[in-house]
Amino acid sequence: MVKLLELSKFSLDRFIVNNPALPVDFIRNAYYNGIGRHVCQLQRITVKFCKNSTDAKGVRQFIETDLVDWSRHNPG
Repeated sequence: MVKLLELSKFSLDRFIVNNPALPVDFIRNAYYNGIGRHVCQLQRITVKFCKNSTDAKGVRQFIETDLVDWSRHNPG
């Protein structure tokens, strides 16, 4: 009976180790991501772009069409 219990425990441990869906350890707090301390919020964004270049066309289009709506939805 004891050998049967040891065998089943060994099989269960092997299943837990090989299954990546099961948690291996307790979740730890990552101190670098702002939890547990104050993080200053963004106050200003400065965007520099060329008025004539085709590479900056997306930035210009965003500023002309979507920036006002974006700033209304994200008040600072």
